[in-house]
Amino acid sequence: METIAKIKNAHIVYDPEKVNPFLFKHEGKEVVMKLEGLADRKSYEQLKFYFGIILPAFVQATGETGKEKLDAYLRDKYLSSIHFVNGNAFKYIPTLQIGKNKVNRATMTNYIETCLNELIDCGGSIPMNDVEAYREIMLSET
Repeated sequence: METIAKIKNAHIVYDPEKVNPFLFKHEGKEVVMKLEGLADRKSYEQLKFYFGIILPAFVQATGETGKEKLDAYLRDKYLSSIHFVNGNAFKYIPTLQIGKNKVNRATMTNYIETCLNELIDCGGSIPMNDVEAYREIMLSET
């Protein structure tokens, strides 16, 4: 997701080259636009901790060698939601890619804490200095 607008003096200031094609494409239709502050996005540090510390610890604790499989399992278990479209239910499992902003900073923080608890429950651990370093990063970003 890229930044296409800024708020200045309570007005939306946008780049017409990026926004106008969207507007023309949806001419005459009702659309929903989402405004989201950049400060609410999950951080690279969160993703680095999750993919670089937590998932390898799960590999060690469970013997499962596929990090992608573990990631999919954890996202399915703790981040998925059920959506209804035209009376049909489907499960949505968000991605953690940095450019995709379905998981914000607060949700990512809770997800990491939940994953740490799951790791401990399955007999795994991570060095306390890694946990403390992560918490320092999170405190400095608030």
